[in-house]
Amino acid sequence: MIQDLLIGEIVEKAIEEIIELAKRKNKRDASWLKVSCEYLEEHLNTHIKYVKNWSSEISFKDMPKSKRTSEVYIELDLNITPERLKFDEEEGTREASISKIFKQSDNHIVLLGQPGAGKTTSTKFICNSILFDEKYYPNKFNLPLLVRLRDLKSSAKSDNTLIDTLCSILNIQVQSSEKNKEDDLEVIKFNFLINLLEKISPLIVLDGFDEISTHILKRDVLDNFSKLTNQLEKARILFTSRTADYYYSIGNTSEFEICPLTQDQIKQFAIKWLSNDDKAKDFLFALRKSPFQDTAIRPLNLAHLCAIYERVNKIPDKPKTIYRKIVNLLLEEWNEQRRIERTTNYSEFEIDRKFEFMCALSFSLSTAYMQTSFNSTRLQEIYSKIYKDFELPPDQSEQVVTEIESHTGLFIKSRYDRYEFSHKSLQEFLTAEYLVKLPTIPTDKEILHSIPNELAIAIAISSRPSQYFYELITNRLSEMKLGLEFLQTFINRILIEKPSFNVDDKLGLAFLTLYSDYIGSGMNDGGQLRIFIIDNLVNEFEEFLRIIISKTRINSILKKYKFVEKSISVSNIEFESYKLNSKIIENEENIKLPQVLYVRKDFLNSDSA
Repeated sequence: MIQDLLIGEIVEKAIEEIIELAKRKNKRDASWLKVSCEYLEEHLNTHIKYVKNWSSEISFKDMPKSKRTSEVYIELDLNITPERLKFDEEEGTREASISKIFKQSDNHIVLLGQPGAGKTTSTKFICNSILFDEKYYPNKFNLPLLVRLRDLKSSAKSDNTLIDTLCSILNIQVQSSEKNKEDDLEVIKFNFLINLLEKISPLIVLDGFDEISTHILKRDVLDNFSKLTNQLEKARILFTSRTADYYYSIGNTSEFEICPLTQDQIKQFAIKWLSNDDKAKDFLFALRKSPFQDTAIRPLNLAHLCAIYERVNKIPDKPKTIYRKIVNLLLEEWNEQRRIERTTNYSEFEIDRKFEFMCALSFSLSTAYMQTSFNSTRLQEIYSKIYKDFELPPDQSEQVVTEIESHTGLFIKSRYDRYEFSHKSLQEFLTAEYLVKLPTIPTDKEILHSIPNELAIAIAISSRPSQYFYELITNRLSEMKLGLEFLQTFINRILIEKPSFNVDDKLGLAFLTLYSDYIGSGMNDGGQLRIFIIDNLVNEFEEFLRIIISKTRINSILKKYKFVEKSISVSNIEFESYKLNSKIIENEENIKLPQVLYVRKDFLNSDSA
């Protein structure tokens, strides 16, 4: 800590050494040189106050109030080999942790992570620990120095922006009485900075390389970073960046990448954040039941889910609210809250166009290839089909995807020559967004059969869920032979997504058609219903279907067209099979009916018309 440093003696000795260096370089004449570091202790105290305030709390817009970093932070795991460089899943998994990072390597540290992985929160925890935890590397660091790289500004007078910033923090001033000594001054200033840093022994935190506004400034910072890493030994540097933005090799550095949260870490996080075991238990139960639980592997997403739960005591009923919240958070909101502007290399490829590009990419990946990840060859194939719609260059598929990865984190390079969406649920949501914006529902049976989850989400996010559902069932799926697996997945996702249906006769009949397909898919070759079809999903679906039927005139419609074929009884549940006069019958209201309906008798005991 500063109180333990003899600041006056340190400055005096550092100045003496730099003067001697100047004398040796200029034949023992240093009369032209003035070096000072006045009021260093006051400057350091001011900076430490700034670091303390920055690192002590975590806050964002969804939070009712800020939280102390020390109270909510959980230990994160690290990979020594960044994901994008791995050849397989087993290579270099969870080989270090944040608390042991400075024991793992004597080099300077480059800490990488996907958007929302916890890079900045980890640096806050480290700075806070140096300031207040006497057991946190007491023999390595006396104090933290923080440079938030997004605050740096390019200067026409200097290409040493980072070095100049550190000199400003320490109030280093080097002046000359001779105009022809400018180049010497820069060298002496740098050497004095190194000399002083080595004597102070700080941890220098350079946070947010990906947040630097221009490529020129990024290059400037990398050059300065390389100079510092090659000179500093006692003083250490912690450099953070989004993974996609950092593809450099800097001497005397070790790279680590933050791992996704494990289930145990998610549990620890919820308990710490909510400060109540019962609330945390209820939250985790609700999260496990949701289709977006995979997004909780990132601390940023999990923190926002916890904050929403903390504020309203539940996770929003409709998953589409969370999909849109997380996508918007990663696309734009998180940058806006931190006042970060990310510039694109492509004109007209702003946030909304990136979102549309991701939807098109997701749809192609989910339907044409039926995959969640793919290599660069497959990426080029998909890109070649959609790049013209976004006015992008034809030969820059990987560059475009890298920019999207850097700016949003929705899409990542997960292995060497392997790309994937960061969360499966968000890929499903983006595909559904693409579906609902098409002029019509696709007619290709193979496409429809490959995306049951996406179709259910499309119903939920459409502007008219009832009409979309009716059209999908009667004009698309009714003409397909749907298997039990598709139906179970589709029905289960409908129940989870909770579309805002406007109940009418068409909707009721469409749901009864879907139910009949489900029951029919459970028939064996002898026309007998298999016992296993009567499961929890059927029970939940039937409860939902009762509500729909109670608000429609389905009985009247069936009476007009049906005749009873036979009754089936399974586990004391009676079904009736209704065979219609033709495969598809339309009445004056343009309601389409399938050839056969399997209906539980107790569904039709009364007519609500």
